[in-house]
Amino acid sequence: MLFSIITPSYRSSQWLRLCIASVADQQGVELEHIVQDSCSDDGTGDWLAADSRVSAYIEKDHGMYDAVNRGFRRAKGELLAYLNCDEQYLPGALKGVHDFFAANPGVDVALSDTTVTDSEGNYVCHRYSLVPRQHQVWVRFPAAPSPNSSSRPSAWLSSSPDLSSASPGSGCSTLWQRASDQCARLEIGSPPASLPLR
Repeated sequence: MLFSIITPSYRSSQWLRLCIASVADQQGVELEHIVQDSCSDDGTGDWLAADSRVSAYIEKDHGMYDAVNRGFRRAKGELLAYLNCDEQYLPGALKGVHDFFAANPGVDVALSDTTVTDSEGNYVCHRYSLVPRQHQVWVRFPAAPSPNSSSRPSAWLSSSPDLSSASPGSGCSTLWQRASDQCARLEIGSPPASLPLR
């Protein structure tokens, strides 16, 4: 199973380097890491295009969800995820996701817990994952961390998602709503990711 990891980027050069390294360090899986950078003016462009670990697309977009949408359209993987610049996968995370999907072919979306750290990497807290129900999506899950979910494209792509029109902070809810509308099967089952708290 090929993973397609999408990272939207804008003026986050320092964090993006850590994000890319966390994806590149994943063992035992095939993956492509698509970085959609909106012409950052913080030096990102000086190194990103030459980084062989990613497929970099440096072009103006209409915000984070438009960038994620562009990445989804370019993705070739059987499993999709998006990972923000200031988020990282813990070692073995994608192998755990791979194994979970292989053992559970009827599951469309796998959720995991998230470890929150400070900017120095020190542990702050744990966010335990819950499976959102349709009536809870807009109330309880408007800002689910992106590193704690991976999905099969069919969970949302059959309805041709267009997150570019989503208002700030509502894109995750839009994805969850679409998955719910399509009766996607969501389960908790993959290892935790890391979410830095700045």
